[in-house]
Amino acid sequence: FFDEYTINDIEEKYGVFLNDLQEPLKRINKEVIIENNNGRINISSGGDKYTIPILEDVQTTINRLPEIEYKYNVSLTLKMLSDVVDKIRMTKGTVITFFEEDGVLKASSVNGMRKATVEITKSNGLSDRLPFGIDLLNPILLKDEVSIKLFLGKDKPLTVDYLKNNAHLIFVLAPRVGEEE
Repeated sequence: FFDEYTINDIEEKYGVFLNDLQEPLKRINKEVIIENNNGRINISSGGDKYTIPILEDVQTTINRLPEIEYKYNVSLTLKMLSDVVDKIRMTKGTVITFFEEDGVLKASSVNGMRKATVEITKSNGLSDRLPFGIDLLNPILLKDEVSIKLFLGKDKPLTVDYLKNNAHLIFVLAPRVGEEE
């Protein structure tokens, strides 16, 4: 879910269903305007307008995630991550594993006789192989050049920090504990 953004130094917090937010954002490739309108969020871009419901009483209905400390993070673009996942999908596997090899962050997936390994970006400091459900990445995959930051750690969720046009989104994806390629 998307639960906060800051505009003009005013912070407002809302709970929304991720799929409700994902669908309009996938279709927008211009400047985005997000407004609160009596219990709903209006999302507009050019002539396109979308309205999604706000989950009531965010503070009591949605448990806030605890602060998670990561030893490793890497900056890249959302398009880079989307391209990597597209290449990995050729295996038709269900798990994508992130790891570092020879100073390069890589992703791989294995399914029977099919295997794909894709370089992502230069990296330093990731010592573990970290598996995640590939389908869990679908809600965040956009062909957008916006910068993101991936936070990775052993037995920790994959956190994707996304900032665009003063909208700050944080996606948290559960790890595949005990499952690897």
